[in-house]
Amino acid sequence: MGADRTPEDIVQAAANARCLSISYTYTEPTVYFEFALDTARLARAAGIKNTFVTNGYINPEPLEMIRPYLDAANIDLKSFCDDFYRTICGARLQPVLEAIRSGEAREVLVALDLVLVKTVPGGAAPVAQAIDDVRWNDVAGTLAGEDTILVVPRTRGSAGPLLARLRALLPP
Repeated sequence: MGADRTPEDIVQAAANARCLSISYTYTEPTVYFEFALDTARLARAAGIKNTFVTNGYINPEPLEMIRPYLDAANIDLKSFCDDFYRTICGARLQPVLEAIRSGEAREVLVALDLVLVKTVPGGAAPVAQAIDDVRWNDVAGTLAGEDTILVVPRTRGSAGPLLARLRALLPP
């Protein structure tokens, strides 16, 4: 069991540790929105950046309240299919898409932790199969179209290293 902390405690601990940012994650930050907002305001005043890792379910009013204090948002887009959201998540896709659009329109970085690979026309399937065949631990799977491959990283935050690994395989 953790200890109770105030927004002031969190910002002071981040400042003492010379952290450049505070990430609101592991528990959906909109669940403790007022606490996150108070912390983000204090962090901004202390020169510390703020990042939300969220499922994207936030009403427009609280989004407008927190937006001036957010420097980045990682919105976990689970699927582009509303049926998936209704069946698996017990929710809807549209609010997530609106949160993503809202962040993009207001210069908040939105990271989806996905990697797209472009190939020559007709080349996506064999390349995707090759990525699947090597069974990299950081790849959950691939989805190939005609000339585009969606590579799904296994863990949050692994898209950057995975992208670097894929680029290293390309000719100069």
